[in-house]
Amino acid sequence: MLTSLEIVKNIAGNSLIADAIDSAGLEVSKGIGLGNSLSASKAFPDLSIQMIQVGEQSGDLEKMLEKIASVYESEVETSVLSMTSLLEPVMILVMGVIFGFMVLSICLPIFEMNQLVM
Repeated sequence: MLTSLEIVKNIAGNSLIADAIDSAGLEVSKGIGLGNSLSASKAFPDLSIQMIQVGEQSGDLEKMLEKIASVYESEVETSVLSMTSLLEPVMILVMGVIFGFMVLSICLPIFEMNQLVM
């Protein structure tokens, strides 16, 4: 487990999480549970810490970590879909403004020329 924590620490792109994993690795090497050592850092959500603690107590830490990954993966997917659904109307509005500007830039000189003729 210590080698996997070291790998995760090196892979993590966030220095706060890397520091939390590093301190958790030190506590795990002293015999403290992974869930308890991660909860001390406050860098991880309570749901994931509770699921890790349940996985440690039941002996199925691997399955619990996979469940945590699937929960957060579906959460990210939902967030991306909601952002995409918000992006579509904004893009349509921007395209409408650009098209309206183009139409006005063509029509206004024609209307000005029409007024000069009369």
